[in-house]
Amino acid sequence: MDSHDELVRYTAAEKTFAVRKGLPVYLLTSSMCRGVEEQIPHLTAAYVHPGIFLQQSLEQHAWKFDRVTGEALVVVHIGTDDVASGLSPAAIVGQMEALIDRIQHGHAEPLYVAVCSILPRPVDNQRTMGTVRDTNRRFHELCRRKRDTIHLATEKLFLKHRQIILNYFTGDGVHLNVEGEKVLFNYLKKFLWHFCKHS
Repeated sequence: MDSHDELVRYTAAEKTFAVRKGLPVYLLTSSMCRGVEEQIPHLTAAYVHPGIFLQQSLEQHAWKFDRVTGEALVVVHIGTDDVASGLSPAAIVGQMEALIDRIQHGHAEPLYVAVCSILPRPVDNQRTMGTVRDTNRRFHELCRRKRDTIHLATEKLFLKHRQIILNYFTGDGVHLNVEGEKVLFNYLKKFLWHFCKHS
């Protein structure tokens, strides 16, 4: 059996991905993952858009996946700015579902989607922290019921005893610092290692 025909199984949030080894892997993300392509060199493409909202991604960037042929994996890490804008959890999750549907639309072979949690940040107040928690819970439920979709609970990396780990963020409480990026990128690297198409 060719190594690219082997199945890789990955379980998260009580759901198991069983997908072909060596898939092309794409990343659609906000500035939280800026520089990720340098840390995970085997990505097929990393679309990093600082200050991006889910609705903007749907309108301006989802079409890029129309060009993908065959099976592939798309990792989506967007939503922080939607929380900051005051959108409700229901609205954010509705827009995430619309983005997933648009990415997967019209493909004869599966286009798998991994949805990362929205990260809690020190800048969040009580209201936005509640939005982050509720949205991530709904992301979990959304991905559990949608085909070829999995939720990556990345928010857990940045919490200890339910408190935000401040050492992972810059002084403004908005962005990840070098240590925080390392934590996030190492998680993604571990998740993606067997899926990425190696040269």
